[in-house]
Amino acid sequence: MLLQILALSLPSFLINPVLLFYVFYRLGKKVPLAERYISVGISLFVGGMLGYVVPYFLDPVAFGSSWGFAFPDLLSLTATILDLTLLFVRAGLDTLFPGFVAIAIANIRSKSNWPPERVPESSVSPQP
Repeated sequence: MLLQILALSLPSFLINPVLLFYVFYRLGKKVPLAERYISVGISLFVGGMLGYVVPYFLDPVAFGSSWGFAFPDLLSLTATILDLTLLFVRAGLDTLFPGFVAIAIANIRSKSNWPPERVPESSVSPQP
């Protein structure tokens, strides 16, 4: 039983971060990271949270079930809110770190070809 669970979850555990890194690496070549560190980081974090929050709340509705939250007292309500907050923050961080590293590497690699080679001045025609 445990082996079956591992066999099913291990590929997604390995493939998802690699695909996420690759996608952000390709997109990162077009992002001017040096000018926008904070906005890129915030966008990745919020995007990761929203990418997890929407399916989390829509899956029960799509499958015709309920969320099953029952709050008999204030302590269970607080614990549930804290648990959901930590879950969503973790989802944001899980997207932030590989995404930001991929974008940073893409920017470093694009800067390695910078500055472009200059054309010798003798081949440039003088302007009147």
